[in-house]
Amino acid sequence: MCRVACAGLNLSHFTHTYWRGTQILNQYILGLFDLGMVQVRLGSKLLTRASSLAFDFKIYGYDALYVAVSEVVDGKWITADAKARLKIKSLDRSVLL
Repeated sequence: MCRVACAGLNLSHFTHTYWRGTQILNQYILGLFDLGMVQVRLGSKLLTRASSLAFDFKIYGYDALYVAVSEVVDGKWITADAKARLKIKSLDRSVLL
């Protein structure tokens, strides 16, 4: 099974960004959960870790949130952002798409 994680706020962004009608959207969301996606609660621990990552590695907050989620689930952040990935390479928490 594929392990995919999404912070709660980012899942709501996904539903807004990729909205193409309720039926299609629901199929996409259910498909992600069928793959094993879990939602990680946006709490103080996750947000403070993301804040530290953003500051320490000079990356954007939303990128830092993805990295923090990857730590929580012991996974990888899959990104197309080569510059951000290079900045956090020492953490071994990302894969370039």
